[in-house]
Amino acid sequence: MRAGVLCLLALVLPAGVLAQEKAAEQPRLLSVYPSAAQRGNKVKIEVRGNAIAGAYALWSESSGLTARVLKVEEVQDPHPLRVSPSESQNKRPAIYCAWAELDLPAAAKPGIYSLRLLSPQGVSTAVPFRVSEAPVLIEMAAPHANPEQFKQ
Repeated sequence: MRAGVLCLLALVLPAGVLAQEKAAEQPRLLSVYPSAAQRGNKVKIEVRGNAIAGAYALWSESSGLTARVLKVEEVQDPHPLRVSPSESQNKRPAIYCAWAELDLPAAAKPGIYSLRLLSPQGVSTAVPFRVSEAPVLIEMAAPHANPEQFKQ
């Protein structure tokens, strides 16, 4: 009986470990910037995520939006977690940035669209992207003292 339990554990434990490793390798999107744009425009977006190396297409469940992935590269985490020394042994997944050009036709309905990346690892989780009727201003990264300096 004891040998049967050990054999069963030997079969189940590696499968559980492999399942955890496989889940860690699933493409997961963390953010998109900018997160909104006015319809009738082409906008360059920056999508950050895990396990998106080699992403070759951007996909939306809603028809009408088209996109082209320009490049994907690993980036440094700008906000590393502060963890205890015992937790620092756990390796965090690499963060990648994909730059894409998103075409929002004038006929696109205003609303929130789910964007996903397609990569050799599979289809990623979604990030929301808002298509607006009104103009969308992107705040510049440089410091600014008045509203006129705000616009890019």
